[in-house]
Amino acid sequence: MRRATLLAAATLILDASCAIVQKRAPTNHGWERRSLTPKDNSIKLHIAVRHADDGEAIERQLALASDPNSPSFRQHVSAEEAARLSEPTRENVHEVEEWLWEHDLLEKASLFGGIFEIDTTIQQAEQLLNTTYSTFSDGWKEINRAELYHLPKAVADCIDFVTPTTSFPQPGDAEQQEHAKELLRRSGHIFKRQQNNTECTGADGLATPSCIRRVYDINFDGLNYTAQPNRTTFAVYATESASFNNSDLQAYLREYNPAAAQASASYELVGSGGVPDPGIAAKFETSLGTQALLGLAYPEVQNGIFYNYGGVFGPEIGQTYDNFVTFLQQLLSNETVPSVISITESANENLFDPDYARRLCLMMAQIGARGVSLLFSTGNNGANGQEAGGEHKTIFEPKFPASCPWVTAVGGTTNIGDEEAAVNGTIPIASSVAITASGGGFSNLFARPRYQANQVQSYIDQYVPKTYENESGFNSSGRGYPDVAAFSTQYPTFVDGFMLPIGGTSASTPTWAAIISLLNDYEAFHGRPPLGFLNPWLYSLNGTGLKDIVKGGENVGACSAAQGCMLEKVLGYNTTEGWDAVTGLGSPRFRELVRVLDGGRIGSDEEFTSVVSSAAAEITATATTSDGAATSTAAAASRYENRVQAAFLGIGALVLAAV
Repeated sequence: MRRATLLAAATLILDASCAIVQKRAPTNHGWERRSLTPKDNSIKLHIAVRHADDGEAIERQLALASDPNSPSFRQHVSAEEAARLSEPTRENVHEVEEWLWEHDLLEKASLFGGIFEIDTTIQQAEQLLNTTYSTFSDGWKEINRAELYHLPKAVADCIDFVTPTTSFPQPGDAEQQEHAKELLRRSGHIFKRQQNNTECTGADGLATPSCIRRVYDINFDGLNYTAQPNRTTFAVYATESASFNNSDLQAYLREYNPAAAQASASYELVGSGGVPDPGIAAKFETSLGTQALLGLAYPEVQNGIFYNYGGVFGPEIGQTYDNFVTFLQQLLSNETVPSVISITESANENLFDPDYARRLCLMMAQIGARGVSLLFSTGNNGANGQEAGGEHKTIFEPKFPASCPWVTAVGGTTNIGDEEAAVNGTIPIASSVAITASGGGFSNLFARPRYQANQVQSYIDQYVPKTYENESGFNSSGRGYPDVAAFSTQYPTFVDGFMLPIGGTSASTPTWAAIISLLNDYEAFHGRPPLGFLNPWLYSLNGTGLKDIVKGGENVGACSAAQGCMLEKVLGYNTTEGWDAVTGLGSPRFRELVRVLDGGRIGSDEEFTSVVSSAAAEITATATTSDGAATSTAAAASRYENRVQAAFLGIGALVLAAV
């Protein structure tokens, strides 16, 4: 690349001497342009240099470490090894460096994990990208974005994305913010009404930590396990830059986990912190996530980290940078990482540049290879999208990052007394934390991964109408989600000193995160590594350790009759036996999952011996070799002792497999 003779000539005039590649924002991003962004505003650019193999090494490493049939199962890599997996070619780096040098930005740039980070001004960013930045508003928040930018083709061929530019966050709704405020004003009355409810029963039962532990059989009774406070760490990522309120957290713990309150259990803050007023709905989400996770994980797991880099996908005025990229980079650079992270943020896939979404997905695969379980909520609009004003969309809108095949996507259920899918009709509480329907569907960006191929294809063949492809934009070859689900309504949550029950997949996600942290601590006690990327393991269980959710209607999402929406004309997916696009594989059965991790063992050695002896007696009575001779009890017992489920489930199936 030749050095430009005049920077001014390169600012907003396309260079005729080389080909230009344009990047455009989606036309229906839902944000209103308000003004041009001041030229002297600061901005942090992230420029992702393309991997030498388009990320194949990362995906291959993660597949080996997460496949239960692999000899490398749960052999996680270090920060240094993960960085090597993402190294771009020297040629690509050199091309981008020359481009930055031409614009006097190379000295401001630092490179980590194949991504350049550059602190500069809006004016210099506009010159670099041949673009114009504007300030956009959704009626509540303001962000800086460029709806169109240009790159020399030689540079475009070497990079995956430049951000923040054409990818937009999910727009909020000012009316819903006011509704949320009104709920807080009335929260005292709501609390009095909820106090009359029976905990843990029926549709109105409060989902307290003790209730969740009882329903999902979360206990270590009789197991060879001793808790140790600092052995395992869980984390929550901030929703829309909202910092958690420790006073609210302690009020919640005093009410629902007094031992944690007595110990002043809390979170370590990592990052730059939140913005002054992120909005009441974001406060609801952050309060819900931090309280539900810590309340459920304590006392066995006590180390919590709260990551807040100013928001997810939506940088605020004065903080113009891509917060989520910063977060992922920090995770990849840290030698010590939490075992599980709950992230309750998602947006429609079509709001993101496809190359940007794919690169973020690869970064999350790298983090999974480090041994971190990334859990994402699937949203609360069912299979469909929803306009900012609440109007239901008729086309299916997959959610990202939940649609990334290298994370675990969590859907929602309701009626804790007899779990069923959370579908349209559940009373919404507040904005994005209002459960209306468990998010689920099929990605338009990511192909179906091998680990779920059989279950998802079977579901599509049997239960998804052929007409959906034309009527809804359904992608029959896309990654299916959610992967799992959990209870997602009536979580008591303290916000600004008041308690009210709220829900959504923003509740089910930290619930699963707490359960994974407990399983990881159990594994750590036994000298075994963390579970890491969960999906191949979960799908390999064939239902063991999971409660299949078969009740509930279609996840059609919110529908307003006042806006002409008729539910009978809105498409959605149904719950079925096995995996479905509403609740995935189902909700957790904690003790069964522990048994699986123990290779079928449960309780004391005496109990295990008793179970194996019973199984061996049955095998002796029924199993025969091919020539008709009875199989010896001792041989049968030793053959099955170390088989997953041998001392737990499917003895009959094991007998059949023996003959």
